[in-house]
Amino acid sequence: MKIKHLGQICVGPTLSQKEIEKVREVLKQNIDLEQKIKLHSLLSGETRYKIIKLLNELKELCVCDMAEIMDMSVSAVSHQLKSLRKEKIVSTRRDGQTIYYSLQDRAISKLL
Repeated sequence: MKIKHLGQICVGPTLSQKEIEKVREVLKQNIDLEQKIKLHSLLSGETRYKIIKLLNELKELCVCDMAEIMDMSVSAVSHQLKSLRKEKIVSTRRDGQTIYYSLQDRAISKLL
């Protein structure tokens, strides 16, 4: 049964029951939807977006280099990196006293 829209008022779905069930199944299959929502939320911050963009371009950077490039304090960049690291978006590699950051998942670059 199709129900149509009247002006700005929605009086019911315009999709068939079969179409609705098909879309519901797609949503059920998408088990990582919550992770994708978190990722989009993280990318909404300008500094975090810039960090991800830098790491996508340069592959690996230390916090001091990122701070210099973005003309920000090291502590401000470190704070954002902590959020990205917590969500497993960036990974680290230590070389002596320097910690280098890189994107953990290259698929993120497709969102940029």
